Amino acid sequence: MFRVNYGNFWIWMVISTSSLSLLSYFNDRDILNRDLSWSKILLWGIGSAIILYWIFVVGDILTQSFMNQDQQIDSIYGRKSQLPQWIVGLLLVFPIGPGEEIFWRGFVQKRMAKKWNPWVGFLIAGLAYTAVHIPSMNLMLIGAAGVCGVFWGLLYKMTGSVLPGIISHAVWDVSIFVLFPVQ
Repeated sequence: MFRVNYGNFWIWMVISTSSLSLLSYFNDRDILNRDLSWSKILLWGIGSAIILYWIFVVGDILTQSFMNQDQQIDSIYGRKSQLPQWIVGLLLVFPIGPGEEIFWRGFVQKRMAKKWNPWVGFLIAGLAYTAVHIPSMNLMLIGAAGVCGVFWGLLYKMTGSVLPGIISHAVWDVSIFVLFPVQ
């Protein structure tokens, strides 16, 4: 398969998520407002990250029985070798995980929900989040993005705040990519 190497994946993720989240924030300064207490934000964020992690553990077990996923998963985890693990972990906690939530849920989903309705906003944001992973041609990554997009989209819809999603995304990212990879 033809692939173009554009340099260090992590540098491009930092640039793109930082840019998108800053543009989102400057377009809507209410994006980080909180209607929930910090204890609820942390409970929703950490609790949902744990649930999502276990969804992926079960998904990994189920897909092993009917899909040769080793090469696809290895290509996802292979990106970690571009930087020391502790730096990858830090970048996932800030700015990558929070930046993705600010843009995809706080900007795209919120805007689409206002334009049409909350369910249409949820659907468009989830599909778009999944679609941006299609160029990878990695079915496991595309599927994972779909599951995460739905999960964090529902979390945003249920709480009305991007903050639990920021916590969830950051905790899940570090857990699945650095601390406790599924394979």
